Amino acid sequence: MCLRGAEVTYTLYDANGKPIGTGLIEVNSTLATSYKSLELKETITVKLVRVTGDVQSLVVKMQVSCGAGCTTLTKQSWYGVTPLTVGKENSGSTKYTGDAFAANTTRSSFQTGYKLYVTMPGATPIDTSASWSSPADGKIRCDKEQPRLRGCIIPTDDLPVLSYSRSHAKYGIVVPIYEEIMKRRGTDILHAVEDSGEHQPRRDLHALHQPVPGDDWRG
Repeated sequence: MCLRGAEVTYTLYDANGKPIGTGLIEVNSTLATSYKSLELKETITVKLVRVTGDVQSLVVKMQVSCGAGCTTLTKQSWYGVTPLTVGKENSGSTKYTGDAFAANTTRSSFQTGYKLYVTMPGATPIDTSASWSSPADGKIRCDKEQPRLRGCIIPTDDLPVLSYSRSHAKYGIVVPIYEEIMKRRGTDILHAVEDSGEHQPRRDLHALHQPVPGDDWRG
């Protein structure tokens, strides 16, 4: 599950409530799942892309959480308080485990949550954080239904398509056999095509962020 190029705008005001500077922060993250492990690791990177006016540098921190059925093992991506200047970034990892199953259940589904804390050295904080969650239609599902194969996935309605070439020197001869097997199972998902390459399904998930007071969001 990936978040690419989400933007957060920090605004600095004077004593009269007039904006006197801004800072644009870009957030990227990648969360890896495995059908063989209940442990989830996420890499998060924030970068100060642009500043205007009286804003020269910002201190940026990130904290994560997850819903019922999940336990957050590492809540903060990094612990430093060094201000970021334009072009600089903070990057670190967080960790979750999907083994918090409810009683008498073998699976759980949950979302991950994020809170970004932004302050400026020398400025009085007004609204220091912005928060969002992973998409509701992209919940992580973990299960222990197979004792030797406990793991987590992100379910999708997209069916995988596997393509083989009849003319492939090594594998072409087995294409009719695979087709017949799949047809007998009641599906025609597998078809032979004149293509020597293999195609694997991919699903990109994108987070849609809702604005909170004092923050400008673009997903």
